[in-house]
Amino acid sequence: MRILLVEDDAILGNALRDHIAAEGWDIDWVVDLHAAMHAVDTTSYSLTLLDPGLPDGCGL
Repeated sequence: MRILLVEDDAILGNALRDHIAAEGWDIDWVVDLHAAMHAVDTTSYSLTLLDPGLPDGCGL
């Protein structure tokens, strides 16, 4: 399973990425909506963990 994490807070993003990866999941972490849209266009994800308040737009 590949997971996309969209989170602009570095402390929270690092913690989530590290814990998810430690459980054996593949995870990509991006910090803004533009990067998230590019990631979704180029990679297949089973799950997206999304911060709705991103610096360049609404994550919803």
